[in-house]
Amino acid sequence: MSLLPYVYDPFAISPFYGRRYNPFHEVDQLVNSVLDSVQPFIDQSGQLINTNVAGSSISYNDQGDLKFECDTAGFKPEELNVDVHGHNLTIQGVHKEEKDGEKVERQFQRVVRLPKHVKMEEIKCELDEQGKLSVNVPKVAAIEEKKSTNIPIQMKKQEAVEDGKAK
Repeated sequence: MSLLPYVYDPFAISPFYGRRYNPFHEVDQLVNSVLDSVQPFIDQSGQLINTNVAGSSISYNDQGDLKFECDTAGFKPEELNVDVHGHNLTIQGVHKEEKDGEKVERQFQRVVRLPKHVKMEEIKCELDEQGKLSVNVPKVAAIEEKKSTNIPIQMKKQEAVEDGKAK
């Protein structure tokens, strides 16, 4: 036991930072940064958006337009559905078949996160004879940055005040 008072208390309120010491502060910051970086790949229901699926590909052309291709062989055009919710492109297919008392049902769903600067109203979808579905998403033209301009400073004259009255 020491007769000297305990000088350093790691859990005392710091006069420099104004908060209590938290040994897990750096861990919290690290976890938050990881979650923030993963956020674009998680949809609204909390499911991880998986775009690396066999039979699908994402590519960009020279103008920056996005092209998503998906193999939908075995599905009729009326069994396919392409929707955009926010910045998520969702492609769904449901095939139901009943033959000789046997039922077959196949379904799939692909979700692709779209970039922020795309022309939503100009998204086009095509299906070829081999069953390859192509979705073309045009990019918005780059917004030109304005050149710097000089803003003149105008002097504002104050009225002279004598004995509490303005002249």
